[in-house]
Amino acid sequence: MNIFSFFNFNGPLFVIMRGHWYRYIIVILFSCVVLSLDFLLTTSIPFVFEQFQVVVTGSIKDLRTDFLVICLLIVFRPLIGFLIISFQAYFTQKIQRQIEDDLAKKLVVTFQNDPKNQTSEKAANLIITNARYFTDNFLIPLARAITEIGSLIFVGAGLLVVFPFPTLIFFISMFILLFLFYIVSRQTIRQQGKIMIFSIEKIINLAKSGFADKPLLRTNKSRSLKPSSKLISILDSKMTAAFILCSLSQGAKYIVEFCALIGFGLASLYIIVTSPAELGTFVSIFVYAAMRMLPSVSSIISFIQGRENAFHAMDELAAELNENSR
Repeated sequence: MNIFSFFNFNGPLFVIMRGHWYRYIIVILFSCVVLSLDFLLTTSIPFVFEQFQVVVTGSIKDLRTDFLVICLLIVFRPLIGFLIISFQAYFTQKIQRQIEDDLAKKLVVTFQNDPKNQTSEKAANLIITNARYFTDNFLIPLARAITEIGSLIFVGAGLLVVFPFPTLIFFISMFILLFLFYIVSRQTIRQQGKIMIFSIEKIINLAKSGFADKPLLRTNKSRSLKPSSKLISILDSKMTAAFILCSLSQGAKYIVEFCALIGFGLASLYIIVTSPAELGTFVSIFVYAAMRMLPSVSSIISFIQGRENAFHAMDELAAELNENSR
């Protein structure tokens, strides 16, 4: 699976999500409300500062009523975002439940028609692990990324209206740095995600022997029993893979902050050289915009990492659900 499979109607994503897109469309439509709100709040920041100056000068009677409305929207924006995320999580869980049903129906037919080419360990892993892996590492981050991409577009459009060239400098420089991070880390994430999937399948297989090197006998004394050396090795590999994935996932937000600082520094340098009198206004607007953009960029990076992490799980799910449309 590569990036072009997203535009291929026979690709893994469209095979797995067949019949479930209508829920995603509903989520996206509701997300448009938040996206429009972000655009409104970003473009209204200069107006908010003007009204604060009116308060400072003591002319409270001259305050406009829409100023209070915008202030309330700024305060309740996190709550609105939380409600949207909860809404997305509910529908993605509904999608996962339907995928599990579709998968179970396919597996029943597989065991009846070709039991030699299907193992109970792989079948159990497909339903227990792969479906959950697809949801947690791809589907939920995808829902968030769709919203956050829209937020970046609207926030970026608002910034472009006020400071076009500095905004372009900021986004281009940050994109280049984050793309380099993606290129360097993608293969590692894919490989460790594959190890995680295989580890769980191997653990299910070893459970047949009670996790011992040999089948357990009732005459064996429990004190002399030790876990299988294979189990220990699998758990060690699983721990190493989880450590690498967790480190890359948690470290991504610091990479985003670093790239944003570089981009902000370059954009500020441009303002200092071309319009030093506007530096204060530029910094003020970008401070609010950064509060919205950095979490959005982090969510998008989380989706990209989750996609690479779920690479193998998605391929297996698609192969099972698509094979001869059983």
